Amino acid sequence: MSPDRQQGFDLLERLAARHRAVGQGPNFDGVSRIVLPAGDPERFFLTQVRHPRYNPDAPSSTANCGPASLAMALLALHRVPAGVNRQTLVMQVRQVMTDRLDANELTSEEDIRRGAEAAGLKARFVESLQAVEGALQSGELVVLAGNPASYNQGMPRDQIVPFDGGHFVLVAGMQGGRFVISDPYSMVGPLTVSREQLAEFMAYRQWHIGVAVKP
Repeated sequence: MSPDRQQGFDLLERLAARHRAVGQGPNFDGVSRIVLPAGDPERFFLTQVRHPRYNPDAPSSTANCGPASLAMALLALHRVPAGVNRQTLVMQVRQVMTDRLDANELTSEEDIRRGAEAAGLKARFVESLQAVEGALQSGELVVLAGNPASYNQGMPRDQIVPFDGGHFVLVAGMQGGRFVISDPYSMVGPLTVSREQLAEFMAYRQWHIGVAVKP
């Protein structure tokens, strides 16, 4: 196994172990191709609410899932300095997306596309799970809309903010039938979800929409 493949497999096994600890997720078989377009998602993970490691300056409650997800993509693709203050970055991204700084204002896929393009990324809409897979295989990351109740049910409150409704996450990789997602409501960093869970996430209100981004 190549060093890159071994590193990717170690990451996915670590994420899978985290889910097994809370009763979710199978082992990875180590056979299916590992796709991590921007490398280890722990490197660029941040939260939309206060967390001592991932965003210590954030408020305790915000509607910043869209700006936070796009901010992670910008960090992943080296569009901003690695040491930037996470909350400052989230709010700067929100301002670029919406021309406003109201952290409780909802955002849309159009706002995500606008913000990505303003930051110098190429952005396009994807409207199916197959299109998400294709984007990842092409080296893109995907800011995806949906409902996290498809995977957060049963997870302890210290693992994830319980939320049932419209939300954005960053899809950062995949292997076989599982995806690596960076949910800005996660309190434990990147998560893995099954293909079925991500399909259910996307099906919320029949949205089936995300924004694929790349340099």
